[in-house]
Amino acid sequence: MSNGGIQTTKGVETRGFVGPFLISYSCRVGRVVRQAEGKQLLESIEIGERKVKVSMLQYADDNLFCCKDNFQSLFTVKSIMYCFKLTSYLKVYYSKSRIGGKSVSLSNLNSFASILNCDLMKIPFTYLGMKVGGNHKRCKSWEGVLGKVRKWLDKWKGKRLSMAGRIFMIKSVLTSIPLFYLLMFFVPVAMMKELKKVQWTFFWGWGSEGKKIAWVSWEKVCANREFGGLSVIDIRHFNSALLGKWI
Repeated sequence: MSNGGIQTTKGVETRGFVGPFLISYSCRVGRVVRQAEGKQLLESIEIGERKVKVSMLQYADDNLFCCKDNFQSLFTVKSIMYCFKLTSYLKVYYSKSRIGGKSVSLSNLNSFASILNCDLMKIPFTYLGMKVGGNHKRCKSWEGVLGKVRKWLDKWKGKRLSMAGRIFMIKSVLTSIPLFYLLMFFVPVAMMKELKKVQWTFFWGWGSEGKKIAWVSWEKVCANREFGGLSVIDIRHFNSALLGKWI
């Protein structure tokens, strides 16, 4: 995301074609995008302090184009998708596509949407299950993650599980639902406390309608088994370890 950039995603019909066939054509689209960028037909956006140029992101049949808000780049994207349709015999679903902009006027966005024959997209938007374009330093951006964790660690589920089952649930939920968020962003302190509270309530509060009793501290529960704990993942350390892998 950067000032003056637009993003579009394309839905591609893959019925009747196998995965490797689709992947080969997706790679060709990527090469064509790079060639268009080299010939200055497509003006990519720059991200980060090092000004890394990004013009396209691909995952299976999901394509995300990133470019500056000018008509030349827009017509280049549309031409690439049209050529993809002619060479691969795959239909591009423009009705399933969305376009959104950062620091782009609404009139320009409407013009771009009309050219691409697609709908407008609000920012932040969801891409591959993650919110893109929002401020992840605010707890509001993490409400979806917290809601999913609460859904899987509901109190009624704890009533039907043994302590070993509850420990397994806590470990599996924390290593699956918020994994990609923890891998990309620092968890706000307030949100970290809420996530720990959900774990604590699920572990100690099952079957109890009144005040919950914690027989040992949560830090002790998160300690390794060799130190007398249950090896429950500590969110703060887990978040730091995942972010440290980028180094």
